[in-house]
Amino acid sequence: MTDLSEAVPGGVLRPPRDRGALDIADRVVAKIAGRAAAEISGVEVPTAGGIRDRGAPKVEAHLDDNAATVSVVIAVDYPMPVFGTADEVRRRVAGRLVEFAGIHRVDVRVEVDELFVVRKSNTPRVV
Repeated sequence: MTDLSEAVPGGVLRPPRDRGALDIADRVVAKIAGRAAAEISGVEVPTAGGIRDRGAPKVEAHLDDNAATVSVVIAVDYPMPVFGTADEVRRRVAGRLVEFAGIHRVDVRVEVDELFVVRKSNTPRVV
């Protein structure tokens, strides 16, 4: 393993922004956001065809000068609180984008598109 501090005159590395650039694609930001939203218990990130279809998640992202605008469509397990769950999704998405991509300015828009009920038992419901 090479110690980079020895390769630089004086043994001090320049800050990362002075050493080069890193471009992150919008689709990478969207992928991080979709997975972060799906980490929340009781939240699913539907695909373009609906929750049960396999396809691209309903997440859009745009990165402009280290500021991200993200739109996430989610489905929430009933009876979870919708506003509280959306706030938690916003916090998780913003936190993951800082952690994984170093993006500190994030505007997250959450749209709750569907409520779903997870049946807790296998016995049929009698009315």
